[in-house]
Amino acid sequence: MGSRGIDRKWLVYALPIVLIAASIGVYFLVLRPNSTGEPGGVEGIISDELGRPVAGLIVSIIDGSVGFPEIAVLTAEDGFYQIGSVPPGVFTLGVHDEEGETLGQKTFQVVSGETSTVDITLRGFVVYDYYGGVDLFEEGIHVIATDVNPKTLIETEEYTSINDFWSMLKDEITQNASTTDFISILISRGDRPTGGYLIQLKSQVWLESYPVVCSFTANFTDPGEGVAVTEALTNPLVLVPMGKLPPGFYMARVHIERFIMTYDSEGDPLYTPIETLVEEVWETEFEVS
Repeated sequence: MGSRGIDRKWLVYALPIVLIAASIGVYFLVLRPNSTGEPGGVEGIISDELGRPVAGLIVSIIDGSVGFPEIAVLTAEDGFYQIGSVPPGVFTLGVHDEEGETLGQKTFQVVSGETSTVDITLRGFVVYDYYGGVDLFEEGIHVIATDVNPKTLIETEEYTSINDFWSMLKDEITQNASTTDFISILISRGDRPTGGYLIQLKSQVWLESYPVVCSFTANFTDPGEGVAVTEALTNPLVLVPMGKLPPGFYMARVHIERFIMTYDSEGDPLYTPIETLVEEVWETEFEVS
């Protein structure tokens, strides 16, 4: 009898605690996913690896810790996008092309009533190669005019090998293009005796002048003493799709910094700048009419 009384008494005190705990659990399960904070937003710039803004890409929130607006926006000419009415929480932003392929994504947080800035740099908008251009491109800058973005042609069945692709582009080199042409700039280091010769573009900007200048910065790296290289001819090059240009006179300019690559005592690559008295600059002019 005494033990039953103790059990009832325990229930009298325990039941409210159980109910309170249950209510707290319901609060976290039901209220937490639907935050009551003030909505915020997200905005930013979508650019490629050369810092160029990319227009016409689809930006949307693809995942989140709470419910999120199913809004898709297009990037503007300056690469800018903006999504509003986003509740506080942690989300994943996705960038897609017109075919729905994911080009990049980044996780971010929205604080109540604030707009987060999320810039995303996309890769793969320029094309590097080291073997396909052998015996095709001399050292320098080449202006190429094609019907469409040549990057979209790389994986087509029309070209059985990457060499065929580069051969096609060599046939399209011009100094006089039309406004209907898709313009690309190809920068080649020319044929090299072995592997280990590298090219890396760092940036690209347009300079308002006459003629209008498309200015690049590039790193050229040569293999140093003791560096193992492939014993085959190479032609380090990079293809930069530009798009259709308005009529006028243009200049493509490349500012070059050269390095020698060796290895330190721990086996890590070491890049030593090659000092020159005068900056090395390549230039070529072309016209669009």
